[in-house]
Amino acid sequence: MKCIMTFMAGTDAVLVSDMVDHHLLQGVDAFLIADFGASIDVSRTLRQYSDQGFVYLLPDCGPDMDELEAAELLVQQAFTSHGATCVLTAHAGDFWLAGDRSRTVREVLEHRQCSVRHAPVPVSDTETSLPDVRFEPRIRWNPATCDGTSADESSNAPRLEVFHKPNTREPETGWNRILHQLSKARLQRSVDLVDETESLRAELQRMQARKVVRVTDRVARSLKNARARQRTLVARVSTLPQTALSLARAERVQREALRPNTLRLREVNRLLKQGLPQATENGIAGPAALPVVMCLWNRPQRIDTMLESFARQATKRNLRVILWNNAPQDANYYRERVREFHRNGALASIELLSNPINIGGMARFVVARTLWEQGHRGPVIMVDDDQNLSDTFVEDSLAGYEAHSINAWWAFRNHGSHWSRSALEPGDTADYGGTGGAAVDVAIVEDRSFFKIPVRYFMLEDQWMSHYAHARGWTIHKSSAQITAVLEETNQYHAVRELKDEFFTFLHR
Repeated sequence: MKCIMTFMAGTDAVLVSDMVDHHLLQGVDAFLIADFGASIDVSRTLRQYSDQGFVYLLPDCGPDMDELEAAELLVQQAFTSHGATCVLTAHAGDFWLAGDRSRTVREVLEHRQCSVRHAPVPVSDTETSLPDVRFEPRIRWNPATCDGTSADESSNAPRLEVFHKPNTREPETGWNRILHQLSKARLQRSVDLVDETESLRAELQRMQARKVVRVTDRVARSLKNARARQRTLVARVSTLPQTALSLARAERVQREALRPNTLRLREVNRLLKQGLPQATENGIAGPAALPVVMCLWNRPQRIDTMLESFARQATKRNLRVILWNNAPQDANYYRERVREFHRNGALASIELLSNPINIGGMARFVVARTLWEQGHRGPVIMVDDDQNLSDTFVEDSLAGYEAHSINAWWAFRNHGSHWSRSALEPGDTADYGGTGGAAVDVAIVEDRSFFKIPVRYFMLEDQWMSHYAHARGWTIHKSSAQITAVLEETNQYHAVRELKDEFFTFLHR
């Protein structure tokens, strides 16, 4: 199928360039344009595209020609002189898109090829507005190539939409937002085309290096088609600056790198909205019980040791231990251990929550938010499963605790960097408090803005908690708790050392 778009150029050279670039990447093969000579810049732009073989100018387009006559002449020229299968009649400022944004205009047309002679397409000024009441015969099929089949007008048939740039200079119009989105999508598609071209070049070089003795007609045709496609792809992106392509490619790489954290943050929002997963329970804690939240990750051998440590705590408080498992492969083992554990001492109840998506240490704050909504006020103890706790850990963590504060065992003062820090004595104020081994006022999550952590740094919830607390006038103190860290080789911080310094700079910029 050969698809040609026709329109009259108008006086805006930038708009003409945007239209051509956009529709090339939507699969339009060429453009037949009437230039009435109203703008030197437009004529220069059209000549540049004409030199690349994309644009043909309508000859004999005099100043006395009526616009309707010119439009019809463009269509007929496209059919007779350029062999178009399909002609899209457009106006200056029209941007065509598939209703399904994952498709291109060409893919929709190939699905509907020759189904109708005159296909109406809705015209919208903004992405959210209803289609204009005007419906124009914008798609014209070449009668010589149509087979007369009927159109697929079912609700599932692919649709086309036309967005028209309104005549406005206001900087914050809905159209400008649409154009920005189109530009980003167009640039990203250009990057994909460049990458495909590079891959195609490499494949051609490999085929040529094989030195095939006998080339069949089929291979010869494949090579010819591949070279033709390569030339087309290169030409389509040749007008884009290399800096723009490099930036777009870097943005795509960054977006792919952020995908895991994006999924984690989406899961957090789902949990906050829909509630926590079904818990495996052992015992029932009263309303006055002190919540102890511990995240489990890749250390199933530690579960009994940690539960025994909670039971031995020298405190008159009843402990409500809430375990959050981020490793679904260990879920069955944890359930078995929780059910079979003999509660005693300070350990009043155990609740195990397992989630299929690892949301890291942010899970403890999801639990804290649920506790807040259930009416709990006051401290929540947070622990990691790679810590050996002293028998006085709970009371030591709560010593000196007050509202709107954090008492943290792992606490430091920073000096221009996350890793440039100084040790503190119990009771000293700190710049940073770690979440493992801390007594935290549950009001830290009273406002759900706590969960608006920058997605790149989602797994650094300890730094986020410290920053969030200080930004709201809270205090962080070094606690007198006694903890020994174990299984250092399994600690997740090794993978984020550099990222922690980057996040520190981000938060203090």
